[in-house]
Amino acid sequence: MRPILFLISLVTLFTASLEAKATPIHYDEAIDGLLRFNAPLTMGVGTNVVEGRGCWVGGAFNSCLKVNDFSFEIAEDTQLVGYRFILEDLSLVGPTIYWQSTSFLRNIVTGDTLGGPRENWLGGTATHAFSDIVLGSGTYRSLWNMSRTGFGGAWDFRIELDVVSTNLVAVAEPHTLALFLICLMGLTGLVVMNKRERVKV
Repeated sequence: MRPILFLISLVTLFTASLEAKATPIHYDEAIDGLLRFNAPLTMGVGTNVVEGRGCWVGGAFNSCLKVNDFSFEIAEDTQLVGYRFILEDLSLVGPTIYWQSTSFLRNIVTGDTLGGPRENWLGGTATHAFSDIVLGSGTYRSLWNMSRTGFGGAWDFRIELDVVSTNLVAVAEPHTLALFLICLMGLTGLVVMNKRERVKV
């Protein structure tokens, strides 16, 4: 029985080694509370999602200011390779003839800042993405620079952050299947041998 348990453990470890260390997060302000720049969210490997609501009405940001300014952490042995801000359901409270924004990602330790494209919020694309982004482990702050003419309004947003592992040894799918089958065959053989030993006794 011990050899069988040992082989099962090996199969489990093998399978786990092909998966990411941490699963991606899905943070929703309506459920998890308002985003805060001083409470970084740790990103897992995969596509992380952050959802919330923002607003800019009158001459300044109101209580929704913090939804556009939050921090996140990229863990050791991982990289951020994709960042997309998706503007959803923009509702204007009055005449607004001009509204543009630029997103920035700033390394909190080094101060290095990466700027994204400047986008038109009135009739422009809904997805604002950084192109060819590669950021290593560290803590980053998401910032926005907005300019507007008019009353402004409120919006729902969805941010998608793609994180990959730099430590995981990539195994091609055919090789992965072959290794799994070998482990399965070995397990089957041990089960058969164990049954034969019981019969002899």
